[in-house]
Amino acid sequence: MRPKVLIVSTRFPLPTTRGDTLIVWNRLVAYKSVNIKPDILILAERRAEDIHHLNTLSSYVGNVYFLPITLSSIFKALYLILLQKLPLQASPYVRSRCAIRKSLNINRRFSYDVVHAFLSRSANAASLISSKTHVLEFIDSLSRNYSERRTTSYGLKKAFYSFESRRLLSYEKQIATYFDVTSTVSNEDARFISDPKILVLPNGVDCNVFKPSTSKRERITLVISGNMNYLPNINAVKWFVPIFQKHFDENSGIDLLILGIGSDKMKHPWPKVKNIIFAGYVKNLALELSRCHIALCPIHQSSGVQNKLIEALACGLPVVASSRIVEAFSFDLSGMVYKADNETEIVNAINFLVQNGNLSNPIFQNAEIIRKSFSWQSTFDNLFNHISDQLNGK
Repeated sequence: MRPKVLIVSTRFPLPTTRGDTLIVWNRLVAYKSVNIKPDILILAERRAEDIHHLNTLSSYVGNVYFLPITLSSIFKALYLILLQKLPLQASPYVRSRCAIRKSLNINRRFSYDVVHAFLSRSANAASLISSKTHVLEFIDSLSRNYSERRTTSYGLKKAFYSFESRRLLSYEKQIATYFDVTSTVSNEDARFISDPKILVLPNGVDCNVFKPSTSKRERITLVISGNMNYLPNINAVKWFVPIFQKHFDENSGIDLLILGIGSDKMKHPWPKVKNIIFAGYVKNLALELSRCHIALCPIHQSSGVQNKLIEALACGLPVVASSRIVEAFSFDLSGMVYKADNETEIVNAINFLVQNGNLSNPIFQNAEIIRKSFSWQSTFDNLFNHISDQLNGK
């Protein structure tokens, strides 16, 4: 008999424009592959745009519950912040046991066999739902993320990040002990939380979507992709664009394409030039990526594993990335990813790849290996084996 599963998420899983929604969505797809249709509890208001995606979602889930913030949850959050040192990041998602039971119409002690939560923000609510097995996918460590932001901030921002990172780390360590199965997407995040049972489950890539293409743009195109409402992505673009303008003018034969939601609305002080394109959201990201020549990931502040790097490699593109991004992977990326942490290194790496265009051939050939190594199904299979062991008392 298949276990009854409840997914707990802070966001509606569609569209998959954020890293956490992408993971939630692919977990739902994987659950369907083993004939399980979980219920899902979303700790937020139902938005008008969510209604458009309910038909798609209904093929993968049973019941969909929304549990928005209420006056009582605000008071509870304030109490936990002041007296129990709850991090501000988690406070908007605090709900009472009574409200959760009423929302889910729970009358029995174990209405679910598995409560499967995503992000530490949802942990408080998930922990209040009785279940045989509790699962928490941290995805990445928020405390690590805030700790990194602290090192590059000043004044009140620095004080805030310092304060919040300490609370987050204490909170992450505490909630990890409650959940039976925990995971992050990188070794570094796992070490930061330091839960001895924590699994490392890298982000995946849709093997049927992200694949190489022989149809390329006419001019050599560098691409930076990602959600441009996310601060590390914004900072990466702000850091690299002046470097690109300095070394690659319109006559260089090289374009810079910036893809992703919000990129077309970015406020920037740089002069408008023809070889820098802020494309914004595109319907077929895989197609646009595969038509480019070199992917860039110059992110110096982040936690977790960057999907953009896996997606680019799956499309057969060589990647120039910061050491921080490369070191999040336990997979050997040599010959496919080139480390660059400063202006000289990134310009040299780009010139090297441009002058040796045939270097993309082995990457093109290895794209199939990347796609198989980072498939969503393989990471889910690992996770589901651990869930099954817990349910079977192993």
